[in-house]
Amino acid sequence: MDRGAIGVGAVMALALAVVRPLVHIRVQEIFAQRIGHLSVEPELWLSRQEGRPGRRGKVLFYPVKPISNTYLWERWKDFLPVGPAWLLRPIYRAGLRFPRLQVTVRDWDSTHADLRPLDKQQPHFTITESAAKHAYEYRRSKGIPDSTPHVCLAVRDGAYLRHAFAKRDWDYHDYRDSDIRDYRPMANFLATQGYAVIRMGSIIQGHLEEQHPFVIDYASSERRTEELDVALFATCSFCISTSTGMDGLAFMARRPVGVVNVPGIGGLRLGQLTKLVMTKDVHDARTGKRLPLDDPRRLEAMAYYRSDDYGQNGLELRCNSPNDLLDFARNMVEVDKGSFRVSQSQKETERRILEGLPGPVDRSRVSAHFPPKWFWERV
Repeated sequence: MDRGAIGVGAVMALALAVVRPLVHIRVQEIFAQRIGHLSVEPELWLSRQEGRPGRRGKVLFYPVKPISNTYLWERWKDFLPVGPAWLLRPIYRAGLRFPRLQVTVRDWDSTHADLRPLDKQQPHFTITESAAKHAYEYRRSKGIPDSTPHVCLAVRDGAYLRHAFAKRDWDYHDYRDSDIRDYRPMANFLATQGYAVIRMGSIIQGHLEEQHPFVIDYASSERRTEELDVALFATCSFCISTSTGMDGLAFMARRPVGVVNVPGIGGLRLGQLTKLVMTKDVHDARTGKRLPLDDPRRLEAMAYYRSDDYGQNGLELRCNSPNDLLDFARNMVEVDKGSFRVSQSQKETERRILEGLPGPVDRSRVSAHFPPKWFWERV
């Protein structure tokens, strides 16, 4: 945004300051282009407002377009007062430039790394009966009985960003990707355990071949709708994700989440909804040796945000193996059935490792755990 627009915004922000003794009006932008921001951030903000002393004032919201899920945005408008972007955006940008104007929301979390406020509140966003009905109709069309629970599988492969934001080079970001073919043993196991596995997404790089009738590649289905995207996540027994934005729909609906192939702290979501976490492995590029979880270079690598950071520091990032993912699925079934346990020794070692991670976020009270077999092979 150019200086002229910011200047106009500053003038309008000053006008809001004049009426502040009567009503304090603030402005907040929602980055609606990405489903993770659109789903989690409003829910997180609303949860933080619960139980706080009443504040005199009003917050007006506007979306950054194009909107990633118009169904979700239209539903959010039932909870959030929305104004025109052409008017509110200059005010918001001026507020960022000049914080003393006090026109922006101070406690809006655009990183949504700490989801612990969701643990204390019921979801503000709930799907309609119509949306839930559509989810079950889709399941029935695939031969899935109503009594069969389903798991949402959300695997990032980079195709969506390259398509949706084609003018930008996303190679620096592919360290977060993984291959859907590695998830076939996991999906087949879950299906044999009585779950339907629904691979979520829209624009994808590869297909999850159906080895079992209860393994559904919804991401490539012609019946995909934005409403159905939200409804399937909101009604799942649990979600297994690579910390891609789609899993925000599960967090928003308070569904349990297991995270695999996460490369660093940017993919960790703190809170009781995150049940299990399995990171990618970091190897010494020269020797090929896998670094232990508490190795200083390994801890430092958890803060990398570019694919080329690893090579420049003599490291190599490797995805979880199909066997790792299969074992992870076994543990998630145990979590779902209430039989998952970790030893006190693992809890203490996990706490030491998590506290050694870089960054200002307090991870001392994290409730998620690493899969035990995978964990003890790496410490």
